[in-house]
Amino acid sequence: MAINKFNYSLISKFNEIVYSNLLFKKNLCGQEVFVKDPKDMYGDPIIVKDYFYPLAKDNKVYLLQSDLLNMLPVEVEVSEKIAIEKKGYHLIRNANPKGFGEEKTFETFTEFINSFCDFEHENVYDFILWKIVCMMSYVTRVNVRISSNPAFGKDSVLKVINGFMGDISIVHNPTMAKIEWLLSSKVLVTNEVAGIKTADKENLQQYYLTCGDFSESYTKRTRATAKDSEETYNISNLSNIIMFNDMDCYNDKDKEKYFDNVFQKAVRERFLPLKFSGKITEKFSIIRNTKEEVETNMEYYKKTIKYIKYLSNNYEKELHNYKLEKTYSFSDRALRNWETILHGIDMYSINEEMYQVLVQRLFQKNQDYLNMVMKDRQRDDNTLRVYTEEKVA
Repeated sequence: MAINKFNYSLISKFNEIVYSNLLFKKNLCGQEVFVKDPKDMYGDPIIVKDYFYPLAKDNKVYLLQSDLLNMLPVEVEVSEKIAIEKKGYHLIRNANPKGFGEEKTFETFTEFINSFCDFEHENVYDFILWKIVCMMSYVTRVNVRISSNPAFGKDSVLKVINGFMGDISIVHNPTMAKIEWLLSSKVLVTNEVAGIKTADKENLQQYYLTCGDFSESYTKRTRATAKDSEETYNISNLSNIIMFNDMDCYNDKDKEKYFDNVFQKAVRERFLPLKFSGKITEKFSIIRNTKEEVETNMEYYKKTIKYIKYLSNNYEKELHNYKLEKTYSFSDRALRNWETILHGIDMYSINEEMYQVLVQRLFQKNQDYLNMVMKDRQRDDNTLRVYTEEKVA
């Protein structure tokens, strides 16, 4: 049996080989702090007066000068253990930027998407659309909510991208404390919101309203922070993906907690809904020597990382600028998400005919989602079941 190069065990081993000694933005564990004349491990003062960001890795908290934050990822060459208010930190004295630069390593976006996460799938075109949605959420800013049957591969694509890039966070049954810890991510995925507690609902709703409005900043709502920490986060580059299974996967009690039955219309309008179908049918073999397989695929992995970085700064250069043959109606905020994903479809399509077909298919995915929710709300007497306090839109 052939070994798929996107097998989780290979991506994990690649991450271990290439990134194990590096600090990333995902390692950020708090807000910017001002450090003045801390003490070394012998109790002697150190002459320091500057702003730093804390990063946690391997049970250590490092302090990186704030003006070096954009260098991440970095490899720590020299650090010094210090004490601040009886807590131990590792003050970074010397760090070298690492990682891979951007480069157009694929001739076309079509070639890239077709080779990326090339799992065998029951519904090839739905899976292609999902890969495009994921990639556009990484290279630019998108807010979507996604439903599918189990085993479609929602998590799979995102986990592979994260294995390469390191700044996608997936939170199951989210709380605000979990989310606010991860706001430095490029893409923040909330998976299965049906289990959220009532106490978290209002805070989560405000978070979704803020992000869904494409706000540049977010004000922290939980209060468990150090006295000197700032409470405003820069979310100008943050994408949000909300994921769950189709409604028929839940019992009646759990349906009451389904996203569309919990969050108000203003939230729902900000997150473009899409319903995908089909399952991954790939048979993943057990890999006995993951390091050897990673070395075999290393050039492809590096090529992929460089291309994703290239797209992050240059994807507009890859657009064909195909014209739509028909108009699709969305609310203003949903329209921005729709048009952003259409940029991905534009890049992927080898001609205008393919573009029109894939756009129509994406629109059908939107309609399938809305029809699923409406079908669940339809009672036998043709009245609508209302789960939230507001009227059904």
